[in-house]
Formats: sequence, C-alpha cells, structure tokens
Amino acid sequence: MLFQQLLKEAGCQLESSTVIFEVESVLFRRSLANKLRSQTNEIEEFNQDLQNYTEDPAVFRKCLLPSTVADHVPKTTRTSSSESLFKTLLAIDSIQPELITYLLERLPEFYDELENDNSSSCTARLILHQLRWLDYIAQPEVLTEKLVETNSSKKIIQITPAVIQHELITSLPDIVNDSEHKPIVVYLKELMNENPELTVPILDALSNLTLHSENLEDVREMVLERLESAELDDLAIIVKFLLQTVTPSTIDMVVYGIRQKLDFRALGKVQSNTQVQQKKKQAPEALILESIKLGLQFHKFVCDSWLKSIVALEEQREHKVIDLLVLIILYSMTSMKKKVEAIIKKKIVQGYITSALVQETIMCHADGLLGYWGVLLSLSESLLRACQQTNAISPCASTLYVSSFKSSDVYYRQEIIGALVTHIGSGVEAEMNVALNVLLQLVKFDVSSVAVYSVFVKGILDYLDNLNLYQIRTLFDIFSLLALTTGNSTGDGSANLWSEIQIVIRKQLSNPREKYKIIGIIACLSSVKVLGSRVLCNDQIGAGSSTVSTKALANNALRHPMLRQATGLLELALRFSQENPNCIALIYDELAHLISEEDIDTRLQTWVKDNMTSDFTEYYVVAETDADVYMESVRDNQYIKLEPEKMMNLDEDDSEIIIKMYELFYNPDIKTKKQVIVPMSSIFNLIQSCEKKLNNGSLQDVDALFGCGVLLFKTDDIEDISPEEVEYACDMLFYTINWFREILNSFMFAEEDGFRERLVSRLRNMLQLEETLGHLMRQIPTYAPLEFHTTVPVNLTTVKNSSQIISSAVSSESQETACSEHAPGPKAVIKDHKTSTMKFKSVDDLRPYMRAFSVHLLELLKYNQDIQKESEQLTCEEINYILKDLDNKLDIKIMPPPPVFFGKKKAEDKHPTCNATMLARMDAQNLMKKTLENLYSKLQEKDIEPGRIEGSEEIVSCISLVFNILFKLLSWPDIQNSDNSLILHSMISAIASRISSRPGNSVKDELEQAFTYLSQYGDNVPQAKTALLLFNILQRLMVISENSAKLKKSALKVVSQIIAAPWFDWRDIKKEIPFLIEQFIELNEDSIDVLHELVNNTLPQFEEEGPLEILPLLKDETIVQHYQAVINQTVKAFDLLKNTDEDIDVVLVFNGRIVKIFERITYYVKAKEDRALIGILLKSGRLFIDQFTKHSIPFFTRVFKTHSSSVVAIFKDFQASTRMLQIICSHVKVLKEVALSAYVPPLKKALEIVIYQVKMLLTENRIPQSAFFMGALKHRDIRGVEISSQIPREPDYDEEDMNEEPSINSEQEDEEELPVASDIEEDGLSVAEEETLPKYKKTKPPVKKPKKPITKKPTSRKRKSPLSASTSDQAIRTSSVVPSSDEEEGDEAITISKNKNKRKVEVIEEEDGEDTDIFGSSDEEEEKEPSPSPTPLSSTSPLHPPPQPAKESTGKRRRLGLGRPVKSSQKKIFNLTGHSGEDSD
Repeated sequence: MLFQQLLKEAGCQLESSTVIFEVESVLFRRSLANKLRSQTNEIEEFNQDLQNYTEDPAVFRKCLLPSTVADHVPKTTRTSSSESLFKTLLAIDSIQPELITYLLERLPEFYDELENDNSSSCTARLILHQLRWLDYIAQPEVLTEKLVETNSSKKIIQITPAVIQHELITSLPDIVNDSEHKPIVVYLKELMNENPELTVPILDALSNLTLHSENLEDVREMVLERLESAELDDLAIIVKFLLQTVTPSTIDMVVYGIRQKLDFRALGKVQSNTQVQQKKKQAPEALILESIKLGLQFHKFVCDSWLKSIVALEEQREHKVIDLLVLIILYSMTSMKKKVEAIIKKKIVQGYITSALVQETIMCHADGLLGYWGVLLSLSESLLRACQQTNAISPCASTLYVSSFKSSDVYYRQEIIGALVTHIGSGVEAEMNVALNVLLQLVKFDVSSVAVYSVFVKGILDYLDNLNLYQIRTLFDIFSLLALTTGNSTGDGSANLWSEIQIVIRKQLSNPREKYKIIGIIACLSSVKVLGSRVLCNDQIGAGSSTVSTKALANNALRHPMLRQATGLLELALRFSQENPNCIALIYDELAHLISEEDIDTRLQTWVKDNMTSDFTEYYVVAETDADVYMESVRDNQYIKLEPEKMMNLDEDDSEIIIKMYELFYNPDIKTKKQVIVPMSSIFNLIQSCEKKLNNGSLQDVDALFGCGVLLFKTDDIEDISPEEVEYACDMLFYTINWFREILNSFMFAEEDGFRERLVSRLRNMLQLEETLGHLMRQIPTYAPLEFHTTVPVNLTTVKNSSQIISSAVSSESQETACSEHAPGPKAVIKDHKTSTMKFKSVDDLRPYMRAFSVHLLELLKYNQDIQKESEQLTCEEINYILKDLDNKLDIKIMPPPPVFFGKKKAEDKHPTCNATMLARMDAQNLMKKTLENLYSKLQEKDIEPGRIEGSEEIVSCISLVFNILFKLLSWPDIQNSDNSLILHSMISAIASRISSRPGNSVKDELEQAFTYLSQYGDNVPQAKTALLLFNILQRLMVISENSAKLKKSALKVVSQIIAAPWFDWRDIKKEIPFLIEQFIELNEDSIDVLHELVNNTLPQFEEEGPLEILPLLKDETIVQHYQAVINQTVKAFDLLKNTDEDIDVVLVFNGRIVKIFERITYYVKAKEDRALIGILLKSGRLFIDQFTKHSIPFFTRVFKTHSSSVVAIFKDFQASTRMLQIICSHVKVLKEVALSAYVPPLKKALEIVIYQVKMLLTENRIPQSAFFMGALKHRDIRGVEISSQIPREPDYDEEDMNEEPSINSEQEDEEELPVASDIEEDGLSVAEEETLPKYKKTKPPVKKPKKPITKKPTSRKRKSPLSASTSDQAIRTSSVVPSSDEEEGDEAITISKNKNKRKVEVIEEEDGEDTDIFGSSDEEEEKEPSPSPTPLSSTSPLHPPPQPAKESTGKRRRLGLGRPVKSSQKKIFNLTGHSGEDSD
C-alpha cells in the first residue's frame, strides 16, 4: 500500500499495537510532505489507502492515540510519547482537507460508546481532540461549510446524534478558524431556534466565539425568552452566559429579565430531612448561584446594577427570593459587605424584607446555600447586634438563625449555638432577649439537636448576675427542656445537665440574699413546668373527671416519677424560702401563672391545691360570730384605741364569713405576722388558678370570698391614735387594698348576675381605702409596708404548724420554745427589732408596690356599658385609676429602655415594682394583644363630639391618659414588624370605627379614617400637654402611613391650632415649642414663605409691640425657642434643593430667600446679645454654612456665567451674615464662655471652606487671577468697638454706644486710606438697606475718635515677608502663605467688584495685633512708603501702603464675611459686589 510505504520511508513504523516514529515528528512531516508534493497524482491514492487501513475500529483508534518514539532517537529531543498519527498527518496541508472530512464522517459510528463512556479516552472525543487547536487550516471555508452550511448535504452537525452534537458544538471554537466565527455564530443562532435542547452547548460555544453586537443582542433576547422554560440543569449555563456577555448599556434589561423569569420559588423544595445528607453531585441551585456570583465578580457594573435594581424596589411584594439570594452573594464579597449590610437592615426596617421571605429563602434553598453558611452566620450576628438600635430587625434576625440551624450541617449548628451564647453574654438587653428567644425556639423545634451542644449552653450560667427576671425564666426554660425531654440518655449529656441544674437550684435557694433566692425559685418553677407537663407525664385523666376522686389524683402524683420530682422541687423551694415571705409569695404567684397558662398535669394541679392552699380559710377567714366575739374582747382592752369594725361587706346579710385583717396585724411577733400576711394575696392567686383549671373556669367554690367584708378599724377617731397604731392601720389598709386587687383580678370574668356592679363597688372600696391610707401616711412620712421590713426577733414564739401555708415559717426549734400567751396590742411589739429599707411619703409613691392588676382589668371599661344605673357606672376618677395602671405597664414593657453606655453597669433594682414582676412573665406582643382586646375610650360611651371636650378635670385627665396610652401603643418599636401587622391593623381599625361604621377597603383607607377622627380633637383640647400628645400620635400615624402627603393637611391644622391657642399650662410644653414651630413650618406647602413671614414680620412686630394675639406662645420667656426653631428650619430648607428639577431662576430665588432669612436672624442675635441665642446661632450657623457650601456654591459655579448678577446679589446678603458671625465669634472671646467657645473653631473652619469654594468658583469660570487678593480685618466686639486680638479689654464707651450697629464709622475712616476704594463697597449697610432690616432699637453711633499709630513690639508673632523692607511691588502676601499655628484667629472676607469689562476679587488678611478692615489698610500702613506700581494684590498688603488715601465711596454696600484656614490666623474676607469702580466716584 502506498500509504504504508510512504510512512515507512518518512520514518514511521505501523506496529500492531501502536505507531512508532523512527525520527522526530517534525522531520517526519517534512519528509512526507516533500514526497507528496513531488507525487501530486498519488495524493488521492494515499488518502484512499489511509481510509482502507483505518477502516477497522481498532486500527482507527490506534491512530488516534498518542504514538511512541523509537529508542535511538536522540534523548535530548525524544519523549516517551508523541502526538497521534492523525494529529501529525493533519499538519500536512495537502492531505488535511480530505483527512478532516474522513474524521468527521467516522464520528457518528461511535455514538454508543460516547453515551456509555464519559472519559476523555473514548473514540468520539479522541476524534474531536485531533481537530482542536490545529496550527494551520488549509481550507477554513470548506471546513466551515462541512460543519454548518445549510446547502451542504453532508452537514456534519445535523446528521450526528444528539450526544455527539453536544460534544461537537462545544468544540467548535477550538476547531474553526477565527475568520470563520461569523458564519458559525449565524448557524448556531438558527440551530438554537430549531433545537432548544441544544441551548446549553450552543451558549457554551458562543461564549468562546467572537460575536458582533447585533448577533449578541439577538442571542441574549432569545435566551431571556427561554429562561422561564429552560431545564433546571441548563439554567446555570444560561445565567453565566447572560451575565458574562452583558454590556453597561444592556445590564439593566438583563438583570430585570433574570429577576422576572428565574423563579426560585418554583425551584426550591423544603428539605424533609434536617440531618446531614450524603455527599452527592452539586445541586442545580448551587450551580445557578455560583454562576450569578461569577457574573457579579466578572464585571463591576453588573454588581452595581443588580444592587441598584434591588435598592429601587419600594414594595414588599416586589421583593423576591432571588433578591435576597443575590444580597447574600454580594454580602459574601468583601468589598460589598458593609454596603449590602446597610441595605438589608434598611429593607428590614422598611418592612420590605420580612421574616417569611427570609425563612422561605433559607429553608427552601438550603442545597444552593451550602457554601454560604458562614456568610449567613456573619449576617445573622450583625443583624442581631443591630437590634439594640432598631428593634424592627429582631424578627428577621431570629428567623435567620432558626432557619440556618434547621438547614445547616453539624459544624455550622455548633457555630450558631456558640454565636447565640456570645449574644446572651453581651450585656445588651435587646440583643440578649432575642438570642434567648431564638435558643428557646431551637430547643422546642428539636431538643435532641441542641442537646449535643449543651456544653456550650451551660456556659450561660456564668452570666446569671447580668440577667433580668424575664431572661432568667427563658434561660431555665431552655435548660429544663434540654435536661428533661431527651430521655436522660448519656450520649448527649442531658443527664449531667439535669444534675448541674439541680445543683444550681439548691445553691441559689440556699443563698441568704433575696436576689439569688429569686433566681433559684424561677429555676425551680421552670423545671416543675417541664416535669409536670401533661405531654411528658402521659396524662390520661381529663381535668374535672368525676370518675376519679380528688384524693386519688393527689396520691397518684406521688407515684409518677416525674411528678414526684416536681413536688419535691416545690417542697424544696418552700423550705429554703421559709425565712423570706417575699420569696414565698413569688413561689405562689409563679405557680399560679404556671397552672393558668401552661398545660400542667391534672394530678400535679390537684396535689398543689390540696397541699399548698387548703388551710387558707383557717389563717385568713373567720366566721361572723367569731369576729363579733373578737371585736368585743378587743374593745375591752384599754391599751387599744384603734377599735375594730366590719367594713365593705357586699353580701350584706348573706355573708357568713369575714377576712380577719385586724386580727392578723395585732400579732406581737413581727416575723410571724410578716410570714402570714405578705403571701396572702399570692396564695389566693394560686387558689383561683387551681379552681379555674379544675372546674372549667368556675370559681363557685370560693365566690364567697368576693363579697365578704373585711375586719378593719373605725375611721372616726384616727387622728388621736399613737404612731404605732397608725403604722398598724397603714399596714391593714395596704394589704386590704392588695386583697381587693387580687379579688378583682380573679373574678373579672365571673358571669353571675350583678357581678359587674360588684366589681365596680370593689374598685371604689379600693379608692376609698387609698384615700384613708394617704391621710394616715401624712402622720408617719417614713412608713413602709411589712414586706420592706427586716426583722431581728429576740424571742421565738410558738406558732401552730399544721398549716401548709406557713409550715416552713417557723423552725422546729421554735416549736420547742414555750412562750406565754399574749393579748393583742401594740405593747407586744418591740420597735427596735424592725427596720425598713424603703420609705414612702404618699400613696402615689406606694402604688407601684401594691398588688399588680391583671391586664384583664380593662374589661371593666367594657362592662361599664352593661350597667344600667348611672350611679353604679365607673366615674372618670375610677377610669383614670385603671388607665394610669395601664400607662405604667406600657412604660415598663412597651417603651424602649434607656441605652446603657459601654462600661457602665445597669443599675440594679433592689425592689422591683409589682407590675415589673408580673410583666416579666409575658412578652411585649402578648401585652399588646391583651391591651387592644380590652382598651376602651370613655368618650365613645358618653357620645361626646370629637374635639368638644367639656367637663371637669377628671375628663380632661382621662382624655390625656387615653392619648398617652395610644401614643405609647403606636410608639412600640416592633409595631411595624411584619409579624405584628395584625396588631397594628386591629389598632387602626378600632380607631377608624369611631368615625365610620363601615371599615375601609384597605389599611390605607382605615388609617386615613383614624387620622381624620383623631385630628378632630384638635379643635378644643383643654391642655397643652394633651394637645402635644395628640400631635405626636398624628405624627406616628404619618410615619406608619405609606402616603403621608395626604395626611399633612390635617396635621398642619392641628399644629396650627396648638400654636395659636392661649394655653394656661404653656410652661409644661416650653421645651417642645421649637418642635411645634418647626412642624408648623415643615407641614406648610411653602415653608420658605412661612419662614419669611416669621422673620420679617411676626418676630419684629413682637419686639416692637409685645405679645401677639396670632401667636400667643411667643413670649419673652419663649423667644429663644422660637428663634431656635426658625434657625433649624432655615438650615433644613437646603434639603428642598436636593435633586430638584426646578428652573435655574427659581432655584436662585430660593437660595436668595434662604440667605436673606439667615441674615435677618444673625442681625437680630447680634442686636439682642442673648447668650442662649448666641450659642444656638454658633451651633446652627456652622450647619448653615456647611449646607450653603455643599448645595449652593456648586450650583452657583455651574450657572455663574449666565446668572452672575443674581449670584453676586446672594453673596452680598450672605456676606452680611458671615460678617456678623465673625463679630459674634470675637465677642465670645470677650465673654470667655467655655461652652460658647467650643462652637467657634468649627464655625471658623466652615467659613474658611467657603473662601476656597468661592475661589474655585472663580477659577472654574475663568475669572482672571489678578481679581483675587487678600487683606486684613479689624477685631471688633459685638457692639462694633475695636478690641485687641490678644487681650480683650474692658469697654470705655457710653451706654448709648453699646447697641450701636457695628462698623460703619470705623470702616468709613479706613476707607479714606485705600486707593482702590472706588472699586469696592463699604462694609456698612446703606440707608435703603437698613430700612429693610427688622426695626430693632438703635442708638446714636459713637463719636469718632482719631486713630493712634501702633508701634510694633519686638515680641510680635506676626509673620513677615522676606521683602518687607523693600518697596518692590512684588513683595506681597497671598493665601499661599501659612502663618504659624499659634497666631490668633481673625476675620475673613471676599470682595468682588465688577468693572465694565472685568470682575475683581479682593481678599484681605488680618494678622495678630493688627486691626485691618476690608476697605483700608492697617494702622501701621500709614507710616510706610507707597508702592511704585500698585496692583490689586499689593494694594492691600500690610507691607506696602497705598500711594494715596482712598476716596470715600458714595454707595454703601454690604460684603460677605467668611472664615479662616484651620491652622492659619490669616483671615480672608470675600466681598462680592456688582458695581464698577466708576460708580463710587
């Protein structure tokens, strides 16, 4: 065969198993090519022999595999393997086209092999490998035609199977020549239209081909259309292509298309198994997210555009799962982390990113987020720490932690638990609360998963001292669930944890300090809650079952192992608390809350009722007949002046029992008395909880206690009793009030007839007792109830110990000590043996420590409607009593706590109020729900027209309390959380229903109705404080409303009514007057008009005429507050210029009005010379200068060429303000006020920045540099009198000169010495301009005094030019000269004068010790030689005086006084004028 012969001659041997080259491949190719070139007629035969030889698949494969090199080939060039035979032959151009065709035609034969073999050594891939990366293609057009031409009958791509098509299309960029990319791209576009299943390989090929812009656009549109219907496995490639081929002009469209058509919600599936899954192929979602990340990193504009599109979303429904996923990806990029974190927080606060969206993103796309658990943990930590500033972030932070824990693997679960423990130990209350709640959620979700990390959770025990009651309760709930609900297996350490918890409980209970006993009690009750839960104990006996006796149920509790542990813990707590009645009371209250709110086993409830409450009547209740006998025996005692009396019996003749309060208090042993009396109400709380649970909510067995009377004392002659008996009386009243409060809490939902009237009667009994208590407390201002006493008894008394209530009150040793029987009387008590830790002077001080009302007490307000007799209905005084209690609860639970600064420990509350203790058992959300369920307005009941409140002070107080409560409810930090949307909606609906019986179609409609209803009260609110509360409520509604613009009109009406009303209590809102005036200005459509009216008319009119009818709040005492509001609003006015699209002329006019208003304000402050006003102006003046520099000057720079006259006019007004600011700064030095001096340096710095900004304005508008020069200003005090720059001197002028308008005469004097005065304006105001200023009181100008020459001291710190002794006109001093840092501060200004053909800017510097004005030289300049050729720069130099005195200018004009450099004492003053030099002649 010719093929074999030529190969052998060229140096290639065809063995049976391989191909061996006897020479180097390069020499082989050269030799074979020469032979074929010399025998052109034999090329066809050579190709035919090659095909015949390789027809066998095995031989064909042999030629495709790498060949070997003979051993005798020189080692320097020989390698163990070389290119395949086909690859070597393809390098010969004479046979290349036929060989390529042959290889492509053989490709379909190996379809089956390609399907079954994914390795790179399969025959089909080897064929494609021969065609890749050829050094030279002889006929590229022919190759392209074979591959893609539609007219070709042998189109390789179309005739091959799908699997080979994928491989071939993917290899196209490596096969075809670069010049053939265009037809390939056209063909691939058509092929993608015909065969959508080939989209992925085609896109892969197109990514490596050179695409023209029109082709790329077509492909991109086609791909975007198919994105929605593409296969899941293809999405990653499609997204990658879209993001990596995008351009800045098309990125927005691509991002929008991906966001709309890539539906992650349909892709995601919730993981059914939370355990770690086996490693498998990377999920398609992970590949998609990886493609998005690569696209975001590929081009920066892709990252910026996508972030911008997310920021632009302004509705909750517009935010999708893909948006949050992209934010997570961006957060993982270091350069974007801070920015993305801020965006996420803002979106959460605005309610756009909700906890539901976070949960769906994490739970449904956990496979895709496998590589982002560390990023999510970092984001979770950041969000949770941010809860301290913004509580609205906490739901999303909690959901992020919980969802991440549920979906992540073991390693990151451990990291999450560790992060939560760190949060709990942070010391920040909001952060600690959220972290503890998250940990509790995780334990409730899967206790066994958290129990593995119990060793980390146990570390929280080190932080117990820093936790409050709510946090301690949550913490021990977590510990109890971890230790008791995992089966006590040793694998997870729960058994050891339970042992440690028991040790902690015993340790805390045995501590003598009450604080630690309380921790032990809460821990004990948390364990009882878990041990006694119905689910854990498998309770099969229903509550109230008639088939099992109560005694049997109680006995069964001791047989069950877990219930036996629960009862043992209760007995342990009682035993260790026997010496502390307050702890005993806490045990009963905690247990009562446990039974009423939790699902406790019936057997444990029965045991508690039988063993802890059965002897209540024996200790606290007595029969009526026995009470009569006792009363007679007491009356016979001559030592007792406080005689007992039955009181407040609602059952009248039906009553057979009475509460023996009097007998309890006349006990000689203070310790025993305290142990019996203090827990009384708590014991009844436990009784009623057990009764309700065991009897389906009925209190029929104990309802006799509701109406029975109380054995108290006669109130007729309480003036004559002894101090000891007064204290007895106070104690009786205090604990009787507590008893009645607990009675109201217990029987609030009783359904028997007449109970509602009796509830009102009990409330009135309480108020009556409080009145008597207040009367008695005036006699002993150091009174404190028994529970605040510490007792040190000398002798122990024998007390009956058969009661479960006080069985632990007296030790066994005390029972062995015999004491003689005692008669009741004060002589049995030794006063020295009790001391009080607190003192109360009035009932108001004592009320927070009375028994806490339940939130259900608000039901009384509802019941009031059902009471027929008006005399039995609640009065305003009684309603106020209820509302004040609710107000106090909201202060404790709803209002945000004051921030605790770093390094400052939170103050410990040794005696927490009863409301605080009760509210520690519930979260803020439950309190809000219960409050809204029961809150009721007295106004609605009385049908009083809104806004027309007429009546007594009680109604006024009632309305004020309702407004205050409503404001606090709306101010709840979590009110706008998505989780609390129902609470907010119910609140808005309740208010809106007052004005319309038909509810609104949407929340927005209802919010507008509620706003309208509340705004009507502004017509005639009787108190200023109430009116302010009303406006604050309206403001909160405006914040909550998404469209607050519609509500502005009503809010403006209310605030206008407030500031226009002559309030008798205006002093109560004095501090809020600036806020009201500012809101009045802001809510007006044209706030500048309102400012102009106030500054130019209202305030000057007040100065002349005194109080005004139109503004009664404007008084001598409040003038400072009014000016403070005006100054603040003048600064805020610049915000209206941000992103404005108004015409240039309109913006210039707006700027001019703002500057004019500020000028009037500064002139007034200077004339008034009030230190408070000076402080406000110095502080706000810097802000004004900064805003002017930031917003106005850049705008002036752009429009200066076309509107130069308007800009110069604005600068003239601005100059007058800044000159007065300079004078005030100098005056502050004279005052030596440290507080005021602190504002001067920032103001001076701001003024200096303006100088450079104006210079930049001139430079950018190509104003000649010769128009800019500097000079000096004189130091003057606030009255215009010159002062030393180093040592302030005392004024020596007459009183009438003190109010003089500052600097007219002195400047006129200096003006005569300047040769360029004809081109400049005078510092003082012209007569016409002075008339436009507010007409403040003026005095005659001072008598002009001749100047004295100043002799320089050798120690002067003034920096001179090196050429100061020369008369050269080039020896000048400009702004580039920086003086020493210790030189004194001075004034600066700029002067621009317009000649016919040019503008001139003059800058004048001042140095220490020199008084130089903008118009004249310094005093020492008069003694120097004139410059030979003065220039604008040298004319005012302190080193070169002018050649002749300046002529006095005829027109007085103002100039602009500005600041100084930060480290320079040279003061620059810019004076912008619009007049030519000829006008001054």
